[in-house]
Amino acid sequence: PLMPYGIIVGAILVLFSDLLGRHLDEFSAPIILPVMLLGVLVYEKLSKHLLHLFSLFLVPMLFLSFLGIWEGYQALSTGTTPAGVSPAELEDILWAEFWRNLVLGGFLVVHYLVKTGDQDPHYKPEAGVSEKMEGALRLATNETTGHIGALLMLMALSVSTGGIIERSGLLEMLPETFPSIWIAMGILVVTMVIIGMIMDPYGAVILVNATIAQVAFDNGIAPLHFWMITLVAFELGYLTPPVALNHLLTRQVVGDDEVESAKIHTGSFFRRYEKFILPIAVMLTALLIVSFLPLISDGLHEWLFQKIQAG
Repeated sequence: PLMPYGIIVGAILVLFSDLLGRHLDEFSAPIILPVMLLGVLVYEKLSKHLLHLFSLFLVPMLFLSFLGIWEGYQALSTGTTPAGVSPAELEDILWAEFWRNLVLGGFLVVHYLVKTGDQDPHYKPEAGVSEKMEGALRLATNETTGHIGALLMLMALSVSTGGIIERSGLLEMLPETFPSIWIAMGILVVTMVIIGMIMDPYGAVILVNATIAQVAFDNGIAPLHFWMITLVAFELGYLTPPVALNHLLTRQVVGDDEVESAKIHTGSFFRRYEKFILPIAVMLTALLIVSFLPLISDGLHEWLFQKIQAG
């Protein structure tokens, strides 16, 4: 039952990479991923037969791609690689494209040639979700609008809070150097966890980069180590009250009814609040390991971070 979705996603990937020359990465993902979701939505809500159109597009594109791989192999054999591309890079590109085509071809073969039983899940339609495409689009747009609006409000309040903290000079009260790197690390970790508890990621990163980062560097903490600690400390803050950003966003996505129905009103304190305590305990353990374990030995700290930066 998952093969149609693989065919749809693969066809859209091939469309962007082979026809438009744009591979999926952190820059193109905001464009390509919504197109994938729209393709899946059209398939589910408009007509199941539209899958054949994706397949008809994918088959010739895979054939042309295999021809391109063969031509690239011939170029490698004769030593006539394109300008600006080394033989090793060309070989990696050809192998990546070969495995991509093999996987997508496998989706087509399994879906159209392998005999399967009745794959209809006979699911019960979810209450409030339309079976028509227009209704599904409207519902998804309304929910997305609410989520984005809530996130924008949180970002605005977070930036405002960061401005108040920065103008108050509170962080400038930290000494530029500490008598021990262990003391510096402990104070910086606590400070960043508190920042993560009350601010969103964007405002928190701006505030830390402008005020705390240089203090850490002046006390002998490697930049790579510092930003690893910042990442884990922020994640711990996002799990911790009073805001608990991760729980707040999860509640918005899952829905109030599901969250309320999952509450446990009996049992021990840990059992009733396990969804808060367990993530905090796991992330706190990870934060202590990431922060203080490399400081046990100067040689270990140098080997882990300075060597990586030099490489």
